[in-house]
Amino acid sequence: MRFVNIILLLSIGMNPCNSQTQKKFKTAENRAAALKEYYEKVINSAGSEKPKYEQLFFEAFPSSFQEMQSVFGYDEEKGAAPMYYYNIELESEGKISIISFFYNLNYIDKEQHYNKYINICIGGQWDADNISEGFGIGAKLYNDTEAMASVLSKRTNKEIISAIRFVFDGPHPEQRKEYYEELYNKVKLVNSRISNLIKLAYEQLLAEDDCHGN
Repeated sequence: MRFVNIILLLSIGMNPCNSQTQKKFKTAENRAAALKEYYEKVINSAGSEKPKYEQLFFEAFPSSFQEMQSVFGYDEEKGAAPMYYYNIELESEGKISIISFFYNLNYIDKEQHYNKYINICIGGQWDADNISEGFGIGAKLYNDTEAMASVLSKRTNKEIISAIRFVFDGPHPEQRKEYYEELYNKVKLVNSRISNLIKLAYEQLLAEDDCHGN
């Protein structure tokens, strides 16, 4: 029994969806308030305070595409999510947006960071403004190919394809061909399985787009 319990604990610790570093919020408004608070504290802090507040920001950040939509998206019936306008206003003022800030985290364990990145992209679909381009995961894969590919390689084919589709999803995926080719060729040098799945994800999008156009 003791051996079984040890194995169970180890398996929980290895789960990329582990919630040990994920705060729970009753509402999207509560999550948005926490993100804004920790974002501003990181920006205005220094020394040992900065990593502390960055960790709190990371824990408050959504861990699924649905949570991203509830905080940053726009629903035609419900209207704007709590951080929809705030995220856009930051960019218009020349400041780093909340989503871009997540991309640029410096003090978070890289595997934890990249696993959460994958989680928020699985099931992702283009929806203009804040909900687009895989929240930058394509750029992260291109710029830190070996590390991101290593984390991605532990996921199922279905999860990888779902996350990568979101990178190229939009009204005209065919216009992203050059970006696709650059990413595919870069990843192919490191991990052929993932590059093949990138190709499959992009080809699926193009096929679906052709069907919608007919």
